[in-house]
This record gives sequence, structure tokens and C-alpha cells, in this order.
Amino acid sequence: MSLLAGSAVRGEQKPVFSRTALFGWLSACFSSDRERWKLWCPVLFGAGAGVYLGLEFEPDIRITGAVLLLALLGCVFSRGRLSLFLVFLAVAVFTAGLGTAQFRSALVAAPVIAKKTPPLAVSGRVIRAEPKDGSYRLWLDNLSIGRIAVDRTPEKIRIRAHIGPDAVPVPGQRIAIRAVLYPPAGPAAPGAFDFARKSWFERIGGVGYAVSAPEPVAGNGDGTDIQTGIAALRHEITVRIQQSLPGLTGAFAAALLTGERGAIPEETLNAMRDAGLAHLLAISGLHLGLVGGCCFLPLA
Repeated sequence: MSLLAGSAVRGEQKPVFSRTALFGWLSACFSSDRERWKLWCPVLFGAGAGVYLGLEFEPDIRITGAVLLLALLGCVFSRGRLSLFLVFLAVAVFTAGLGTAQFRSALVAAPVIAKKTPPLAVSGRVIRAEPKDGSYRLWLDNLSIGRIAVDRTPEKIRIRAHIGPDAVPVPGQRIAIRAVLYPPAGPAAPGAFDFARKSWFERIGGVGYAVSAPEPVAGNGDGTDIQTGIAALRHEITVRIQQSLPGLTGAFAAALLTGERGAIPEETLNAMRDAGLAHLLAISGLHLGLVGGCCFLPLA
């Protein structure tokens, strides 16, 4: 079907845009693709979540719920008119994606450090310890931070500490340390990776660096949950691998078996990215376990 209609102007044929023809052509294309209509649902759902994450303000969740309810009611009462039903359905799926992202954001909401602090006394439980460029990055929860009220204390923080391999606290252990804290940084450039957003959904409300060595705190009573127990086991396996295979060999072996890549130097990681081999580290752990299980279990 032609989208342009001819008209004679001073003896010449001049194309004139026809909105009716365009609408008819789009309708024909859309109707011919009917079997794939359902594939647009995840696209619209993801678009709704993406729009929410790109907003510079927090929409009222009551308005989001009202729009979703009205769209669902529109779907119910327009079942006899296909075009109207599809419009209401698209609005409902889009709003559901936006509302899901909004609900998830509210679910993980936790206090965030407002500005850079002076060195403060920090007490918390280690939930993860990872080597990085000659130092260690420590993730802490169950926090007590000097000069910060309990209701403004972050759920988790991540700090960098220059400590020896023999002094690294294990996950589940409670420590006391002095550290400078500041809020997670946003993107360095428009469209760049947003560390602050990632930290928000991981409930990390502050990052920083230690100005003293960590000291163990006895009798903390925090307990060890399943996640912390798994982290402790991974840490122990990583340490044993690196003790048995020092240098890059142990760093790569640990990265492939436990997913801990912090011991691999940054220049080596950059070289792997340049060579197109960085994906070998990204698919470690689970995939290697599945392959190993498929190879060894039939022989057991």
C-alpha cells in the first residue's frame, strides 16, 4: 500500500503525505505480527522499570497503583474491542514494570551517608573480605558508627583496609576499626555506570577507607546466617588455593573456582579485556561446577 498520494500542482506531480495510508500500513503490519504480540510484554515491562530508574524524582506510589488498576479495568471492559484492549494492556504492563522497580527500591531503602566524615569508630560484622590491589575490601553489616544516630546508620558499608593476609577477618567475625566514610559515588559521566544506584539496591549506604587495623570484638552475639556461612566457606577455599598456588596461578584458580577476582592485578584484567578473554572470569563458579559435575559424576 502506498503511503503517498499524488496531486497535480501546476502540471507537476507532487507527493502528499497521507496519514490515513500510514495508519492503514501500520495496522496491517501490526496485524500480520499477531503471533508475536506477547513478546512485547517483557519489552514494555522493562521499559517501565527503565523509566522509573531514569526519573529525577520519586513518583507517588499511590498514583502508580491507581494507573495500574484503571488500566486493568480497561482491559476487562474492552475485551470486545481489540485495539482498545491492546492499548490498556500495554499501559498495564508498562505501569507494572514501573511499579515493580518502585516497590523494589522502597523495599531495600536504607540510610545513606550524607557527606564525607572524619575518621569514626566503626564496629560491625564482616560479611565479605576481598583482596584488591595490595589491600582488602571489607563489607560490614550490623553496624555501630560513632557520631551517627542509630536511625541514620547504614545497613551495610564497604571500606578498604591495608592489612596483611594473616590479619584478614573472616566473614561472620565482628571487628572494630576506624574509618573515613562517604556516600557511594554516582556516574562519572552521563550514561556511565552508576555505582550509587547499584549500592542502593545492595543496601550499601557508605564506602570509605580504614585508618587503623581491624581489631576483633568478642562476644558480639550477631550470629551467622546461611549467606555469611557460605561467604566464610568461599573465603577459606580462596585462601587455601592462594596459599597452595601463589602468584597469578592461585589468583586465577581462585577466580575460576570461587569467583573472587580481587587478587588478579588490574593490568592483567585489562589485558584480558583487550584480548577478549574477560568472559572466562565472568562465567566462573557455577558454570565450572556444572561442567565438572557432568564430567565426574558419571565416573563416580
